[in-house]
Amino acid sequence: MFNLVKHVLFEYHTLLMKMALDAPTKTFTKSNLCLLTNVELLLGLNVVMPLLEVVHSLIKFAQL
Repeated sequence: MFNLVKHVLFEYHTLLMKMALDAPTKTFTKSNLCLLTNVELLLGLNVVMPLLEVVHSLIKFAQL
């Protein structure tokens, strides 16, 4: 999980820096930056995504 976060932060570091600089003046930018840098949210996504894949598989099985 942390490798993916490192990759995203490395790939989009200029975007994140621009958002950090614009955060005091633009509320939409501030909320997006808070979501991108929220560690609890990122760790929660690590748990939710496999769960969604299982639910998706169960839905496909039920449709058969």
